Amino acid sequence: MFVLCVVFSVAAVVNVFADNTEVEAMAGRIACEGATVKPLPPSAPPGSKPSETCAMTMTKLSRTPFAQSFEFSSRAGTRRVRCSRSLILVGDYACAAE
Repeated sequence: MFVLCVVFSVAAVVNVFADNTEVEAMAGRIACEGATVKPLPPSAPPGSKPSETCAMTMTKLSRTPFAQSFEFSSRAGTRRVRCSRSLILVGDYACAAE
């Protein structure tokens, strides 16, 4: 029983404090899905094209042993994304818009 508690505790600490660069990038892609591209202003030079990249900025991050929640904002609005592991404390992360 003691070993099980130690394994659970280590997995929880890793989920909260490990590098989450890949999870942040995945959440950013989910936040950008369906985001509308800002139209060009009438004063734009001829031949200009709207930006192909998403202009969402991460404004909030919350990490727990069970999931990571992100909030992304832009002029168009705010999008929330939650990422969790496939097997509670282990497995691959999957993200979905809330």
